[in-house]
Amino acid sequence: MLLIVILTSDFMKVIGKFVWKKTHYLVFLLWLLSFLHGILLGTESSANWAPFFYWRTFAVIICGTLYFRSSDDWVEETSQQPLKRPAKSAGLFIMHFD
Repeated sequence: MLLIVILTSDFMKVIGKFVWKKTHYLVFLLWLLSFLHGILLGTESSANWAPFFYWRTFAVIICGTLYFRSSDDWVEETSQQPLKRPAKSAGLFIMHFD
């Protein structure tokens, strides 16, 4: 998933901001699934240190996300701009969201 996030960042102008943003939000879902896997099924979950590590990491991510979302710098786009004419590149159909 990290590779996908890096690649979408490199090609944001090609794939558009909408796809880039949705790909980055997908990371939260995958992080939550990996957290649940670690707590419920992880081989280390029975170790004494594991619950401390898992729950502290969970708290840091949630608090950081809430802080970021509540900051004045966060600007939510309320409407999408109209799509421009689709272009073809290397045989792939690409939509531009400029």
